[in-house]
Amino acid sequence: STVVASGWGYNEDYHDWTFGVLRDAQKNYYIATASDYAQKGRAKNAQGLRGHFLKVAPDGSLETLARGLRYPTGLAMNRHGAMFFTDNQGVQNTFNEINHLVPGSRYGVPALDDPPADKDPWPDREPAIKIPHPWTRSVNGICFLESGGKWGPFEGHGIGCEYDTRGLIRFSLQKIGDTYQGACYPFTLPEDQVPQDQRLLGPICCAVSPSGDLYVGGLRDRGGGGGNNVGELVRIKPSEQVPLGIREVRASHEGFVIDFTGLIDAAAAADAANYTISSYRRIWKGTYATPDSDRRTERIRSIAISQDRRTAVITLHEMRPGFVYEFAVRPVGPNHQALWPAEAFYTLNQVPEIDTEELQNENADNR
Repeated sequence: STVVASGWGYNEDYHDWTFGVLRDAQKNYYIATASDYAQKGRAKNAQGLRGHFLKVAPDGSLETLARGLRYPTGLAMNRHGAMFFTDNQGVQNTFNEINHLVPGSRYGVPALDDPPADKDPWPDREPAIKIPHPWTRSVNGICFLESGGKWGPFEGHGIGCEYDTRGLIRFSLQKIGDTYQGACYPFTLPEDQVPQDQRLLGPICCAVSPSGDLYVGGLRDRGGGGGNNVGELVRIKPSEQVPLGIREVRASHEGFVIDFTGLIDAAAAADAANYTISSYRRIWKGTYATPDSDRRTERIRSIAISQDRRTAVITLHEMRPGFVYEFAVRPVGPNHQALWPAEAFYTLNQVPEIDTEELQNENADNR
């Protein structure tokens, strides 16, 4: 074997993982290290570059691109070269997270040798997607469904591996300015609705093959899951038959656009009584877990349905940047057909400076 790079501190603590690896066209590698924030008695020679997103040049030299990562298990790059990483809920991380890597940023959980927040010149960066906890408890590996169109309405979306509840989530990203925000959705059925012999073992990593198939690696171990030390590799093939459900939620200047995977009933989808939209945030006050705060049910001002009966443009009375929006949609398919998924969770970091007509046209171009 060959040592490509080294230089970050480590010890035998079970949190001391190094995650990755990504590689770009210039043959740089990218890795991320778990934080040592909780190991106050850690030896000085075992510190250094913990909780960092690192670029490894072809000559083996290291460059810190970001710091303040807690437990960044999943790294992925989309077709545009943008890099993303997950992080787990706990302490300053009030949600599970999908983060857009913006070099020179901090992501919330300082390591032992990081500068204190009031002396760090790097700005804080909010997660692109705050994934509700405990709906998910440990989202780890991620990948993008980029297969030349084989994933149909979900082409280009991301998949996240949810270890604890043994499922997969889907997420979509919306670029606002120089960074991203977006929404997440269920991708697999809840564990209790899946036959025992068809349940995923414990998704931890995933990737899309050149043929377009999604591969999911899973495990169960005594330390993390109370089970035997076992693993599996599962192949999931794209299907031409996609359930009628929420394809994507996007923010507009005055509300949200919900795009569906198929035809909806225009009258039912235009009825505000068929939507429940609430918003909330979590403010960390020093505890491991953080409760919701400032939750309210949003008032819908108007709903417009697109001519192709696939999109609902919802205008609200007010938009609250910094809040997570939860969407639940009742059966609005033909003949009151129920949706799957029927729920979505959007992280509104910024309110877009774009009107709903432009959003509808952009949405149509992306289908």
